[in-house]
Amino acid sequence: MNKKTRWFNLLLVFWIVFILLVPSFSASIRLKNVYSTFIKRTQKFESEDIGEIIPKDDAFHGTTSFPSIEWWYFDSIFIQNYSAHIGFKIITYQGLNLLKPSINIYHGTTLVANETKIFTPFDFTVSEDQPYIEIESNPVLIFNQTVYENTGKWEYHICYEIGNVGVDLLFLSETKGWIYETPYEGWTVAIPQGVVTGTISYDNQNLNVTGRGYHDHNWNFSLQTPARGWSWFWGKITGDTLNLAWAEIKDTGILPQTFSDNLGVLNTQQDEFVVIDPENIHFSAESYVFKDNRFIPTEFHLRLHQDDVSVDVTLSSVDLHRSDPSIITLHYWRYFVSVTGIISYKDTTEYLDEKIQIMEYMRFV
Repeated sequence: MNKKTRWFNLLLVFWIVFILLVPSFSASIRLKNVYSTFIKRTQKFESEDIGEIIPKDDAFHGTTSFPSIEWWYFDSIFIQNYSAHIGFKIITYQGLNLLKPSINIYHGTTLVANETKIFTPFDFTVSEDQPYIEIESNPVLIFNQTVYENTGKWEYHICYEIGNVGVDLLFLSETKGWIYETPYEGWTVAIPQGVVTGTISYDNQNLNVTGRGYHDHNWNFSLQTPARGWSWFWGKITGDTLNLAWAEIKDTGILPQTFSDNLGVLNTQQDEFVVIDPENIHFSAESYVFKDNRFIPTEFHLRLHQDDVSVDVTLSSVDLHRSDPSIITLHYWRYFVSVTGIISYKDTTEYLDEKIQIMEYMRFV
């Protein structure tokens, strides 16, 4: 048995033991710390909790003293009737890291290519100073520091191939990014809305694509996370110049929720963002189908009004795809939704008429 195999088996055994034994143990030994930290924190969400980001915020946040997951998410819808998702997920614990990259390519809303792979700590490098991941000595996620310093824009080069599925894409921001961090989990949205150009490949096809894209990054998601919130919805409402990133998180009541139950941040292309008070966000699921052995919502209504911001849209499922169950993220569906309604800010009002967007539904139970 070589060194790589021993490390991989060690991590695999650890995770199996962790899944079986740690949930109750972890909750009990850390409950006191959770409550004491939460009491010190302002319990009401404040708009100041969301702020501007720097490149280090989108870098690897480092190994943790408890098993957790950190991931970088990119998606884009192309004018050529294709779309793509690229993800890099790190499972980390006290210096023991596994990397799981994935690529999903859709034609229309149909999944036509889906590849993923797992790498041991010997096979990849990730930076704690700026966004950068290297797999088997090849850079796959590169942040352009020069463009950032000269223009303030965020540009990422995502160049990776798994089997016969690959992407070579440039993501360039059109809007200002932001960060939302609690005492436990964190979320950055470096590109709320951006321009994407490059190529995608599958089944021996090489396709030139252009479109709009999005990039965010989460960290410190552990088995304590589902003890605070058992599920969430997340999505974007993207117009020509306005973009709303939103989320709704369902509390469990087991441990205090440190994320706000409702989140909404409106971005413009004038380098400004507006944080929406959770009390002004109203999200509802209004229709369900029985799928994957459970009832899954397929029709949604999102509305909010705050000062100069107004959003009133319906989101109707066109297609949804469930990913294979994995550690912590046990149930995950990626939706293609048809969005109809309005999004407005100050003197700008944009009307959406059955515009295809991407959203997700994640359940821990």
